[in-house]
Amino acid sequence: MVNKSYMALKQSLNPFFQYGTTITTHLFRHPRYIVAFPRLLLHYQNCKYLRHREKQKGVTVPLFLVLSLTKRCNLNCAGCYAHPQHVSSPSLSYDYWKQIITEANDLGIFGFVLAGGEPFLFPNLIELPRLFSKNLFVLITNGTLCSDEEIDHMSNTANLAVFVSIEGDEQLTNTRRGKNVHQYAMHFLTHLIQHGVPCGISVTITRKNYDYWIKPDTLSMFIKMGVHLGFFLEYIPSDEHDHHLLLTTTEREQLHHYVEWIRDHRQFFLIHSPGDEVLFGGCLSAGRGFAHVAPNGDLTPCPVSLLATHNLKISNLREGLMSPLFTRIRQDHRLLETEGSPCALSVHTEELAKLAKEVGAFQNSCW
Repeated sequence: MVNKSYMALKQSLNPFFQYGTTITTHLFRHPRYIVAFPRLLLHYQNCKYLRHREKQKGVTVPLFLVLSLTKRCNLNCAGCYAHPQHVSSPSLSYDYWKQIITEANDLGIFGFVLAGGEPFLFPNLIELPRLFSKNLFVLITNGTLCSDEEIDHMSNTANLAVFVSIEGDEQLTNTRRGKNVHQYAMHFLTHLIQHGVPCGISVTITRKNYDYWIKPDTLSMFIKMGVHLGFFLEYIPSDEHDHHLLLTTTEREQLHHYVEWIRDHRQFFLIHSPGDEVLFGGCLSAGRGFAHVAPNGDLTPCPVSLLATHNLKISNLREGLMSPLFTRIRQDHRLLETEGSPCALSVHTEELAKLAKEVGAFQNSCW
């Protein structure tokens, strides 16, 4: 337990010590971040106080909220959990999302992950980080739809980081995502770097691309480009037919060691799921570290989980975070353990089905 606490603290502080040179260089190349940093830091501290105050009232408020702004996507990636259903409820409007972010700020949520679908199919996307300039925003995109005008808008923000989803090299990416997607994604990354927008890569690690990403030279190539952020997500099966893409136990262990090696030897800030969650006592969903709002407003424990008891069009965020569904997931340590799987909730289907029946949860209809 002491070792896990130490590792968690090390991971939290690493960006300020391990990557100080990279951060400092970026700040001086793009002075707008020097001006914005005190504003972000002050709001971060205020959000921390608000979360503590809510905790005393019995409300567990996460640091981050994942917002799936739209169920629409221009790609049809094999095995993606976010394929929209033909019959589903309508997505929230821009004004509803502003309302949700405002309420989240009042509770102490500091960061927002803008996801989809493909976020660039959502109108006025970049207006959200510009409007809420005290918050941190992380945008996850396939990198194929952003216009030059939107890149210009992003270059005027100082609270936005963009992660571009790729599978690996040209063959790996285009095989899963479609023709020329790798070319578009790399071109988009280059433009982001040129405009001083902090950017990274988001990678789903499968047995097909494992060998590509386990090589240090791969990330070294991105570092030379100017990419210093990364998110490695171990593949989570979307149905019973794609379990062959799961990493083996040996591959998972080697990946964990590799991630630690990268953090110690490269100027590259790498987030790893589920590896990092283990350091914090298991799955961080259901408000422990984050929660998720589906395109139609359903509040779910995470983007993969489809269970909900509250919709934010007709109820508020505080009520959802206090719901029996979220509370019991947080309190049941068995549900938070991955048990060798990349996703804790996905391996406890029977327990979750029983819990859903007991608390009156319903299935989200977007995916």
